[in-house]
Amino acid sequence: MKDVKSIPFLADVHCYVLLNDEPRHCKFRVEHHRGNKSEEGIPLPYYEGIDDIHFDLFVNRIISQKVAPAIVLSWGQYNNPKLLWNQLARVVGGVQECASVRHLDALPSQIEDDEIVYNTEEDILSFYNEIKWENPMDEKPSESMAAKQRMNKYVRAFFPRNLMRISEKDKGVVTVNDYNIRFYRNEFKRVVLWHLSQFQEVCFF
Repeated sequence: MKDVKSIPFLADVHCYVLLNDEPRHCKFRVEHHRGNKSEEGIPLPYYEGIDDIHFDLFVNRIISQKVAPAIVLSWGQYNNPKLLWNQLARVVGGVQECASVRHLDALPSQIEDDEIVYNTEEDILSFYNEIKWENPMDEKPSESMAAKQRMNKYVRAFFPRNLMRISEKDKGVVTVNDYNIRFYRNEFKRVVLWHLSQFQEVCFF
């Protein structure tokens, strides 16, 4: 993770798939669907920590550094095996270009109609409330009108890179953060990954 480009076999993988879901839903499925006794009572922060690592590894390293093709599928996409394999085949076959991540020095002076900027926490929280679902038993969460509009309207989303950050101390990291992981609130991660799941470019500024 410190330098993904120095790991040769990563580039040999045809496509990486990040299955994006709420950590609390992952915890629910482990305990109620998988039902292994050894996994009972695993605290939510454990799942949130795994989510932090996956977010940083995919968004800030594998995708942004173009180590290998990668796609993001959110629940409602990836619980449909036919859709998952179709998306994977399109990317591996060169029909669908992967979503990308860029790191900019500043927000562009002109924003086009097919681009969206999340300037504040309120912007993130407002849209998060449109895409979240409360019941982990839902097989296919219904998309809100706001989400449906953003599926087709936008090709690019801009995010301040320091928005909704969580300090290492608040995350309970007591040793040196050798891997230089950036921690974000759940809502921020979900909105970023939602745009990537729609094959839209994400830009941090």
